Amino acid sequence: YKISEKDKRQSTMRKAIDTLLFAVVLSATWSLQMCEANGNTGGNLRRKRNDNAATGVQVERTKIHDSEFMLEPEEHLEDLWNRAMTVDESEANNDRFLQLSFSLSMATRVPTPPRPSTTPGPTPAAASPTQSVAPSSSAAPSSSAAPSFQDSTPTLDPTLNPTSSPTSSSAQPTADCLSGTTREAFLLNDLSQVTAASLLLDPLTPQGQAFNWIVNEDPLNFDPCTYPTIEQRYGLATFFFATSGGFWIDNTEWIGAMVECTWFGVTCDASTNTTLEKLQLPLNGVFGTIPNEISTLYEAMRIDLFGNFLDGLLPTGLGNLTKLELLDLEENALDGTLFTPEVISLTNLVGLRGSFNQFTGTVPGDISRLTKLEQLWFADNSFIGDLPAQIATLTSLESLFGYSNGLTGGLPVGFGSLVNFTQIRLYSNQFSGILPPDLFDATNLETIRLDSNRLSGSIPTTVGNLQGLEDLRLFSNFLTDSIPSEIGQLPLLKNLVLNDNFLVGTVASSLFGASSLEFIDFSNNGFLLGTLPDSIFALSSIRNIYIANCSLSGTLPANYGTPPNLRDLFLDGNKFSGPVPEVATGQLLLLNEFLIQDNDFTGSMPASICALRDNSTGILEDLWSDCFGNPAQIACDFPGCCNRCFDDAADG
Repeated sequence: YKISEKDKRQSTMRKAIDTLLFAVVLSATWSLQMCEANGNTGGNLRRKRNDNAATGVQVERTKIHDSEFMLEPEEHLEDLWNRAMTVDESEANNDRFLQLSFSLSMATRVPTPPRPSTTPGPTPAAASPTQSVAPSSSAAPSSSAAPSFQDSTPTLDPTLNPTSSPTSSSAQPTADCLSGTTREAFLLNDLSQVTAASLLLDPLTPQGQAFNWIVNEDPLNFDPCTYPTIEQRYGLATFFFATSGGFWIDNTEWIGAMVECTWFGVTCDASTNTTLEKLQLPLNGVFGTIPNEISTLYEAMRIDLFGNFLDGLLPTGLGNLTKLELLDLEENALDGTLFTPEVISLTNLVGLRGSFNQFTGTVPGDISRLTKLEQLWFADNSFIGDLPAQIATLTSLESLFGYSNGLTGGLPVGFGSLVNFTQIRLYSNQFSGILPPDLFDATNLETIRLDSNRLSGSIPTTVGNLQGLEDLRLFSNFLTDSIPSEIGQLPLLKNLVLNDNFLVGTVASSLFGASSLEFIDFSNNGFLLGTLPDSIFALSSIRNIYIANCSLSGTLPANYGTPPNLRDLFLDGNKFSGPVPEVATGQLLLLNEFLIQDNDFTGSMPASICALRDNSTGILEDLWSDCFGNPAQIACDFPGCCNRCFDDAADG
């Protein structure tokens, strides 16, 4: 069926006449109202602009909103006539669609040549490790390195020099392919298998803009009968228009005269250099919604959109990317759920990174379908509910980042069987129950971050099995019992952070056999008793010691000045007594904070400690003690030596 030109002209003329009559009446009415209102409409508009002067863009929104409901004085009848003579855009699109469909139906369809098959390349390198958050003490422990994606070197930026490909010249369509039809109709039929024709013909949509570009503006002017990646070119163009590609930080070659494989961030197969295998646009100012036409990247193995401004839901078209190995969406503003049925169907995924978005919902049990998954990162979102037991069946899992969500329930059992498991970061949730004993059977663990939850019970002595453990943070829970001395058997342990629990017993000297320790925090465990072992100061690597607000007693070990890298020493809020020992010349030169108030120290602050307050000798900024009162518990010049004095007798 084809609309006749005569019918169209008659319909247009009727609309013009009706609009003209309406305009005459409206004009007369408006003139009368203008006389009566004496210009109040313009005054109202000016007042709105002035009233909203501080709101920026809201001013223009007010102006646009008002203009929809009133006729501007400058608008004359001839403008109304010209508008009436313009056929409604949606009707024009419908006419165009009918004409193209009719034209195509009279043609013999020659199918697009099949896309060449490619052999997947090597597993790509890492893009964007999820950053850990420092513990609540005044200095942060050194973070364990985040895992890489088959490579220890992150590759945040795609190559600036993609593999070159021959420049395609403008090709004339093959007569057999377009016999009886047009290039536009041919492409419409081909791409309507990807996108609804109504969207392709709507110039206000990214799909319509991409279609119009390919048909009318693409300088490559490819031959649709022979070009092997029509849908891929269209899909990437749609992505460009949907995410304001003109404003990206780098959009070199995009929607230009070259084939897609030369476009910035696009890497194609090595054999033919025609089929996209990687789309890497991290930190590139990409904003908007990922269009469903990403489904056209059939051979993609890596999608890296880390650190942009993407929002909206994940498109169902992701389900077409069956060869995808890495999906990196970290640090955007995406919402809905990360674990869509389409994402769960991508059984070749090795890395799924969705941290730092606005995802909601739960982690489904069918996550177990992703049997090749090594990196599961969904931290800093709004996930709730239990962590499914099936997550511990992912036998290839190396790192699990789910911190800063609202997850509840107990930790799954079964992690101990994961031989490649190196990092678990589930801190800042609401997990309860005990630490699963089998967790400490995962002997390749390097990082355990379960802090800021509601975990209870004891720390299993099997923690000594983790010979590769570097970072153990269990602070801000409800843990009880003593600190296992087996921790001293961990040769690589750097961070031991157990503050704000209910730990009891003594601090064993053997606990500090872990020769790599840099950061120790046992603060706010009020039932820790006994003396402070001198072995803690035998650690040459120690930088920060926080053992405040416990119940330790005895004297300060004489060797406390030995650690060459000691920066912070917080011993306040205990029951230490006796004098503060002198330190030798050249010791504690890096000490920045020394807090010993709210104890029972006596005597005078050693001159060797006061000397560290002199910038020419040391860098000691904070020296706090019980040097206030009459008499003061410890004599210390204020503010020359001690820069803050407390009255322990008054506090007690």
